[in-house]
Amino acid sequence: MKIRTQIFEYADTPISEGDLIEISENNIHHLRNVLRVKDGELIKVVINRSQEALASVEISKKQLFAKIINIKDIVLYTNPVSSLCFAFCKSSQNEFVCEKATELGIENLIFWKSEHTSIKIKELDEKLTRLNKIAEGAARQSKQDFLPNIVLMESLPSAVDYLRSEFENKKNLFLYTSLEDDVKPLSKVSSLFSKDDLAVHIFVGPEGGFSQNESKYMHEFAESVTLGNSVLKAETAAVVAIAQVQVLRGMA
Repeated sequence: MKIRTQIFEYADTPISEGDLIEISENNIHHLRNVLRVKDGELIKVVINRSQEALASVEISKKQLFAKIINIKDIVLYTNPVSSLCFAFCKSSQNEFVCEKATELGIENLIFWKSEHTSIKIKELDEKLTRLNKIAEGAARQSKQDFLPNIVLMESLPSAVDYLRSEFENKKNLFLYTSLEDDVKPLSKVSSLFSKDDLAVHIFVGPEGGFSQNESKYMHEFAESVTLGNSVLKAETAAVVAIAQVQVLRGMA
């Protein structure tokens, strides 16, 4: 029987074969109203971002359950890009980046507030749930077995500090896109990608680029790069940068 779809669920206790887990409300909507699944149909359930289960749907009035048929640990591949750090822009741009970065398999997606960002961080914090829903949909569509870790940061330094803490046991390469003159193309720094145990973090500024203070801050420890001759929109630059690094690291 065909597997109808993939959903993401979270469990407080260990899950084993034969267990019956209640499907969350958001996934019920997708299964019942969008796909119109029937009793006994098969789905894939990713649990706690760490396990993958084949399950059959059991329908009980307004509730849906997944009966676990078999379950295994997820073995994740190491993405050539560890993190995308994207300066807050308009909601539609943030959501586009979230969707495309998930499809490309990004491990960490950091949204940070630039000096050029006019919107208040508290307003954006309320949208974290929305971004996670978008990531789930994108992961389901692209058949990813995991979701990116989405984090909101109040400033550029706080985003950098967060990554240094999360990747303290790895070598970190920080890249940031720049509109300044005499900046190296990304391909010219590809020799840096050959290092073992390397975490690559890409920073993309808002429309208009990094502020003078932010550029000075990044210049102290990061490599400034250009993505080509065209001046790209922030969300386009994010996708292009990820793709270019994935290709270049694969060639390193």
